[in-house]
Amino acid sequence: MKKIIVCFLASLLLAGQVLAQEYPRIDEIRDFLNGDSDLWPTFEQCASEFVDCALAAGQVSLDNRAYDDAERYFLQALEQGNHTAVLALVMLNVERHTPIETFAWSQLALAVITTQDSANETDWRSSWPFYELSRVARNFSDSEWEKGNERGQELVAKWLPVLEANDPFGGYTEANRDCPLPDLDSIERKPPRYPGAMAINRIPGWAYVIFIADRDGKVTDPISLMSSHRSFARSSVHAIEKWQLSSLRGSPECKVRRYSQAFYFSLQK
Repeated sequence: MKKIIVCFLASLLLAGQVLAQEYPRIDEIRDFLNGDSDLWPTFEQCASEFVDCALAAGQVSLDNRAYDDAERYFLQALEQGNHTAVLALVMLNVERHTPIETFAWSQLALAVITTQDSANETDWRSSWPFYELSRVARNFSDSEWEKGNERGQELVAKWLPVLEANDPFGGYTEANRDCPLPDLDSIERKPPRYPGAMAINRIPGWAYVIFIADRDGKVTDPISLMSSHRSFARSSVHAIEKWQLSSLRGSPECKVRRYSQAFYFSLQK
């Protein structure tokens, strides 16, 4: 019998109250992802400071098959300690058809998964990184196995300490700390449904969503910034639309809060 697991890979991360000149509005992020090329200068400028800028610029570059640019932006997000950037780099190398790099970045992604609080709730062998690692490694020669493992160990040694030391406010300005994080235990937040076609075919996946909460805690403007497949993105957005966060009525300095949330979908027997 299959057991469906949808994990919150990360706690809610506060992006909070940000000045317009410091950070793109969420509607600008949506327009940029939908092809508004006039916004490129804005995202190019903020990618080194803000995780969501870097991931958005990387995603648009990936959509345009500008792989070197996508890698540069995803690495900028990784340098800021963002865990989703590792998954993005796996996805980049899948699309690049570079199996050794896919194998190596998947090893780093698996190392990250085993350090998560949810690691005891899910089998890493049913995760998306292991799925991709296994897929590309099926036809590896002995020398490719050796190269993949060597490269994977190099990435783990370099990046895992950065990711483990990640401040949950990483990639955002000090001004964001003025808006309090909600009590996660009090939030009404059901996980997304596992997309039917993906479950039938036993395909794991992930999605990374950004959204706003207004003063009453109502969620607005959820956007899937990145995902391994659009069906995981749709399911995650639909779930978050129904979330209810704590009110900001007692915090007059905060008008809205911006958050990010990563989901991991896997199937277990």
